Amino acid sequence: MPTPPESSLLIPPKEAAEALGISRITLRWWREEGRVLAFRARNGHWYYALSSVEDLVRNGANRKRPRGPGHPDSTYAALRGKGLTPLEIADELNVSLGVARERVRMIEEPEHYRARSAPYVELYRQGMDPRSIARRLAVTPSTARARLREARKIGALPTAGPPPDMSA
Repeated sequence: MPTPPESSLLIPPKEAAEALGISRITLRWWREEGRVLAFRARNGHWYYALSSVEDLVRNGANRKRPRGPGHPDSTYAALRGKGLTPLEIADELNVSLGVARERVRMIEEPEHYRARSAPYVELYRQGMDPRSIARRLAVTPSTARARLREARKIGALPTAGPPPDMSA
């Protein structure tokens, strides 16, 4: 396990995540991917190199990419337009076959997703948050959040305005 250099300042995960504008879960994924420099203390807690976090902030790593030619959905649509199968798309984009199939289906059959997300959208429009929707429909909160994200992707919910509270 690497040890931090003497001159490096280390900050706890909460501060690093707040500085980057991401969740601590995302920060952990970034640590595991090697995107941010982190060190584990003797007590088992992780600390992040302030210089690494500052570099990410400076480079805009936390900014969401706008939809457009470089957006993943556009890439899937372009590859499908070239006649590639979901298996070929999965190989091309280095994703699982399940992910490729789901994205292609979302592009080709938005009505399936519109019908699947309809009860979630209706409850959301009545002012319910994802956790309350999950309780009402007897699903997990992550399922409710996923259905609301799907609804946004296919245009059943507007992308402008305040997003649903995805942290619930």
